[in-house]
Amino acid sequence: MAQPADKIASTATKLQDLALPCLAVILEELFFVPPEFLGPPPLNGESTIAELIAFSELKEAEVLRSLRELQQWCAGIIVDQRDAASLLKNQQEYTVIDIRDAQLAQGSPIAHALRINPETFYRDFDQLAAAQKTLLVISDSLPHAFSGALYLKQQGLKKVRCLSLGKSEERNPQGL
Repeated sequence: MAQPADKIASTATKLQDLALPCLAVILEELFFVPPEFLGPPPLNGESTIAELIAFSELKEAEVLRSLRELQQWCAGIIVDQRDAASLLKNQQEYTVIDIRDAQLAQGSPIAHALRINPETFYRDFDQLAAAQKTLLVISDSLPHAFSGALYLKQQGLKKVRCLSLGKSEERNPQGL
């Protein structure tokens, strides 16, 4: 897979120009921006990297390093829903991690999927880390699936992707 281009020209670059999926998840989970500050100002897709630095009170170098790392991590992380059926059946290449709501998962189970409660991901980490296959994190919403995949990437796992099984209108890749 080709390496994504570095879209960080300067701290004046708009966050939306970075083309990071689920930007709201990234801002909340990695830069500790509370959800009530996402959307309209102070922070949204129109905000710049400089505004993120000021709001998060992190050092510029740390924010830039994190954003560049995210660009690498996010390349190809989201699986298109059109490919879902074939990937969910592909047990040779993928270990499916089901983090959907318990009721939803129980009502429509996925054969061969590991059912994991996202609040206790850390308890199952050794089992997930031992997997030799690509981990495919699924949920009923893209931000939820992306959040689970991002957590696994942060823990050092390299082969992680995510998939939303929700309706297409619920899938906002920018997340804002």
